Amino acid sequence: MHDLVHDLAQSISPIRQQQNVFDGVELWHSLFLNSGSFINKAMDFKGLRVLKFGGADIKSLPDSIGKLKHLRYFDISKTKIERLSKSITQLYLLETLRLLRCFELEQLPGGMKNLVNLRHLYISDVRHVPVEVGCLTSLQTLQLFKVGVESGRGIVELGLLVELRGELVIDGLENVRDKEEARGARLLEKKKLHKLTYK
Repeated sequence: MHDLVHDLAQSISPIRQQQNVFDGVELWHSLFLNSGSFINKAMDFKGLRVLKFGGADIKSLPDSIGKLKHLRYFDISKTKIERLSKSITQLYLLETLRLLRCFELEQLPGGMKNLVNLRHLYISDVRHVPVEVGCLTSLQTLQLFKVGVESGRGIVELGLLVELRGELVIDGLENVRDKEEARGARLLEKKKLHKLTYK
């Protein structure tokens, strides 16, 4: 275990982890990695609350990411990840997910609506808006939304997100069928939104 900790420490920049000791075992709460060399080993730290790969040169994550049941904050911004394992939808306590500038990531896996505790979703690509985003009723931060014609992509999904705040850009308004459907977004009721942009 000590060799594992030493190897991981070499890839952490900077080393800013919180830890507790339980029966002589260190339980790391935060891990910041700038390399993909130790991704699989990082999955062994089951008590992680914060995991940040931001900027790391990685293209994939192991399916075992879903075993980090205590994870609250997950950041893979500026990586080259091409797909996310469906097991990420098992991170039921996740509150913040950062996917900024993930240009290689085509789309999110199905089942993202299971992340019912998600409060902040930081994205810079409309491809990363989850299907049935309206199920994420705790969501406060959603920077982008694209209206689609597929089930779970309609503008009415926004109507269920009563906690939205900050800024929101809505794209694809040509896919709104009529005024009644537009009213379903309940945008006038979202008093905490201070900037709304239509594209």
